[in-house]
Amino acid sequence: KGINIEQIAKDVETISGIKNIHHIHVWEMSDHTIILETHIDLTEDFRISRFEAVLLQIEHLLHDKYNVFHVNIQPEIFKPDSKQIIA
Repeated sequence: KGINIEQIAKDVETISGIKNIHHIHVWEMSDHTIILETHIDLTEDFRISRFEAVLLQIEHLLHDKYNVFHVNIQPEIFKPDSKQIIA
């Protein structure tokens, strides 16, 4: 079964505090181990404690819907990089 990166982006962008998700990379290490790393643009510059709450929501979503085992996320607020889903 393949991973639908566009659907992952749509799902993650529904979480409050997320403006954009881009530079998504997914590795299927085995049938039971999927790893995802990505950049996210936040809607505002908020405290780390709030980001950790958003991160927990992302981790739960990705684990429950896509069986993603490990997530590595780079939060951004004003970084002027490419906003393509896959870079």
